[in-house]
Amino acid sequence: MPQFELYWFSSQIFWVLLCFSTVFLFVKKYVIPRIEEGISKRNDLLNFYVEDAKKINLKTEKIMKSYALEVNKVEQETKEIVSKVHRKIEEKFSKEEAKLNLEFSNKIERAEKEYHLQSEEKRTLLSQKSKKLALRISIKMMGNKK
Repeated sequence: MPQFELYWFSSQIFWVLLCFSTVFLFVKKYVIPRIEEGISKRNDLLNFYVEDAKKINLKTEKIMKSYALEVNKVEQETKEIVSKVHRKIEEKFSKEEAKLNLEFSNKIERAEKEYHLQSEEKRTLLSQKSKKLALRISIKMMGNKK
């Protein structure tokens, strides 16, 4: 086999070293810097996105805290408003109830007075009619005895 002859061996080593060195230098000078540049740009872009995401996250947290505070504030205001309205309604209801109770008491009082007046009138009328009837009966009884 000719490639294992010592005469050609040094020439083959030379060309292998020369080709390897050329490819190595080409890769080192042109390929690796481009790869490193791409990786560097990619890392810079990722870092930018991570920092941007952190900023957005902080803004979001601030907004959520302010939102929670506003919600609590609105809930408190709502509770106060509902409480005030509830008190006003109770006051109005109690006033109306008192007014209706007074009105009802007055009506009952008037009805009782009217009842007593009519009752007294009826008793007086009954008494008068009873007297007239008794008088008629006594007249008839007396008139029959003659």
